[in-house]
This record gives sequence, structure tokens and C-alpha cells, in this order.
Amino acid sequence: RLKMVSRLGRIGAWSIDPRTDQIFWSEEVCALHEVEAGTRPTLEQALDYCAPEWREPLRRACDTCIESGTPFDFELQITTAQGRRLWVRMIGEALRSPAGTIRLIQGAMQDISERKEAELETRRVATRMTNTLESFTVAFFTLDPNWLFTFVNAEAERMFGWRREELIGHSLW
Repeated sequence: RLKMVSRLGRIGAWSIDPRTDQIFWSEEVCALHEVEAGTRPTLEQALDYCAPEWREPLRRACDTCIESGTPFDFELQITTAQGRRLWVRMIGEALRSPAGTIRLIQGAMQDISERKEAELETRRVATRMTNTLESFTVAFFTLDPNWLFTFVNAEAERMFGWRREELIGHSLW
């Protein structure tokens, strides 16, 4: 059942041995990277899968976790072995020995590409809507159920004699 949940949720486990920089990837993490199951990259090889703009933030997060045990949780892009870009959520935590020393960094990686694409599409639609409403030559504004401004176009700013920053979140009354 755990394998089924992992496969359907596109989520897998990983760990790093800080003494050797050797990484373990579960079958699902290997599948996300489009590499053969059982692939065991070094830390540097694993970082090479990260999109360039995410390599240093991930390296810093791993180093901080290894040094002080600070957990991390962020979203980044990877490039698979087949050249596809995926958005993933990466969560990591330190595993300490009974003596309190950090002996392993472990975590999970989940493919969140569909959610990120939906967010991007929502932003594109919102931008188109805002551009449309801004192009109106008549005053246009929206209010929430409490009569607070939630949107004000340029013509409404002119009509009210207030900048939108001064109106949004304030009552019409």
C-alpha cells in the first residue's frame, strides 16, 4: 500500500549520509528523475539535476541541515535525465544518533508540477482580467461582502480622487 500511495502521489523518500555525501533515492525519487531504480548519486550529482537557479539554495539548505539540524521545506525545479523540467517539493530533516550527532539527512520529494502549472494559469488569467478591467474607460471597482474595496481600476481612482492603494481594503462608506 505504501508503494501504491508513493506512486499515485508521486512522492518518494531520499537520504544523505553526511560522512560520505552518498545519497539514497527511493524508486519514486528515481522515477521522478527518470533514472534507473537503485541509482545512488553523490550529493554533487544530485545537485546537477536541480535547475541552475535552485542549486545554491538547495545546497545551503542541505549544508545547514547537516551542520545544525535545521529542517527545510521548499519548492524548486529539477531537470530530469530526459531533459524535462519538473516542479518538486523538497522536505528534509536531520536524523540524530542517541549521542545527538547528526548521522543522516532524510526527507521526501514530491512532484508538484500540475499544481504549479495550475497556479501559473491562474496568474495568467488574473493578469488578463486585470488588463481588461484596466482598459475600461469607465470607473470599475469590486467590493467584498463587507463593502471593502478589493479592486479599483485607473478610471475609478480618478473618479474617487484616491489612489487604489488608499482604497483597497477600505470601506466604500
